[in-house]
Amino acid sequence: MNVIILAAAPLCTTSGPYLANRILLGFFGSPVESLAEISVTDIWFNHQRPKYMALYGWSLSMCGKFAPMLSGLINVGMGWKWTLWWCSIICGIGFVYCFLFLEETNYDRKHATHQPHFGDTATTEPESDDPTAAKSAEVTEKSANGEAKSLDSPDRETGEVIWPRKSYWDKLGFKDTKRPNRLIPIMLAPFVGFTYPPVVYAG
Repeated sequence: MNVIILAAAPLCTTSGPYLANRILLGFFGSPVESLAEISVTDIWFNHQRPKYMALYGWSLSMCGKFAPMLSGLINVGMGWKWTLWWCSIICGIGFVYCFLFLEETNYDRKHATHQPHFGDTATTEPESDDPTAAKSAEVTEKSANGEAKSLDSPDRETGEVIWPRKSYWDKLGFKDTKRPNRLIPIMLAPFVGFTYPPVVYAG
């Protein structure tokens, strides 16, 4: 959508259509300010990628400084319309690159409520009526002086599940797991800050 909006901007000859074009560009172009950060936090925590997040923030801020300089060179050499057409071309190149080489990163992390540990005394074993099974399930034995000595159970296994890697065409697929529509809560989330007086005062 940004490609179309930027390509149509030089065709606006009056202030009204140009202002509408800028409003649409802000509406459709503003998600880019947060999509990169959200893509990182879908897979990792921010503190696991501090260097790359810092480089991203630095490059994002520097683009606002260098863009007027490049626009001035384009304006002098090719005309003011090309300052917007080149933006449209660059957005088109970015769209093709992201579509072909940027894998979908949305990941629903499952949070376990309780993970039992080995040796946890709170875990209960199923009861059995067999007296021989009850004797074999005991983890303590009496020593000669009557003190209890704990025994480590040898019946432990550790393993790792290796999931098959997706093919290139599977990574381009649009099929996704069903999840609740959170569009409205996400849109209203920034306004929650108005319920905190310090935030309102600082703003």
